[in-house]
Amino acid sequence: MSEQLKQNQPRAQSEEPAVIDLEAVEADPAYRSLTEATVKIETPEARKSRERREEAKEAHERRMDLIRLTFAGLLMLGFFGLGVYLFAVKTGATEAQKLYASTVLTAIASGGAGYAFGKKEGKSDKD
Repeated sequence: MSEQLKQNQPRAQSEEPAVIDLEAVEADPAYRSLTEATVKIETPEARKSRERREEAKEAHERRMDLIRLTFAGLLMLGFFGLGVYLFAVKTGATEAQKLYASTVLTAIASGGAGYAFGKKEGKSDKD
């Protein structure tokens, strides 16, 4: 980094940042391909506020994911219980009820296997 850039950098968070000479940035070999730059100045209060907002948003997303997962698990458990009851426990089950039970149990098993071993999010077919 050139000496002029080092001198123009702010020394403390509370100080007003120094003005950077764009000619010095353009002359520095590390920044030869620089075509556009955005400078964002953030006060400590604004940074803390943004960090608290991001943490609250992440906590909310985790809580909603947990609620969705719990709801889906309860639904699956209910259908699984009904399928086992009709297929194995109920002695007077009709053929249609046994077919329904085997279909539900097969769907739950294949869905669980697909969830466990399926394609991971964010990966492409070529990876």
